[in-house]
Amino acid sequence: MVYVAVTTHDGRYIVRRNDFGSNDRIENKRSFVQFALRMVLEILDHADDIEMRRKKAEQRRTVDDENETTEQDEWDGAEAWEPRGISRAEPSSVDFSTETDWD
Repeated sequence: MVYVAVTTHDGRYIVRRNDFGSNDRIENKRSFVQFALRMVLEILDHADDIEMRRKKAEQRRTVDDENETTEQDEWDGAEAWEPRGISRAEPSSVDFSTETDWD
């Protein structure tokens, strides 16, 4: 039984096991090398898929950002906010402790 692990520079890895004991020594070595190379190709294909997905997501994000900036409207309201007295939602002298049921 042989375990083979392949890692990438960004920390991803793949681990597989296989049994290479049924043939002579040279055939076992060839089988092992083929098995290891297949794993390398598998993780490279997977890395390419991930990179392609990242690029597509980045393209969608830039297109969405461009659409948002071109579709934004300018606000035609007042330039500055000015206080207009006391709001009705702000009580002037209400004591909330008298209105609270403390029991």
